[in-house]
Amino acid sequence: MKKMVIGGIILIVVLMATTFFVAGDAFQGDDYINALTMLGALAIITITVATALKYVNQIKNDTATGELADESWDGIGEFKNPIPSGWGIIFIGTIIWMLWYFFIG
Repeated sequence: MKKMVIGGIILIVVLMATTFFVAGDAFQGDDYINALTMLGALAIITITVATALKYVNQIKNDTATGELADESWDGIGEFKNPIPSGWGIIFIGTIIWMLWYFFIG
């Protein structure tokens, strides 16, 4: 895990250095937009690397638990889990948007 964290930090530094190198002399003036852009790039890169490290670590350490369904095809089982509530809400919202777009929009 430590090797992955160090690799992630190196990736962040390389991506930020590349962004700064490509931007060139854009940071010499008093324009604060360029600084905000670099801060945004740093935030996006850091969040992406942290999320990737979190999920890779979770995949390495978690074990499958839960109740399997009765059906099994070729030895592959399926867990009896309800769909996440966010998926259901987005699905219903998409149908409502589709009806609005079709009839009103």
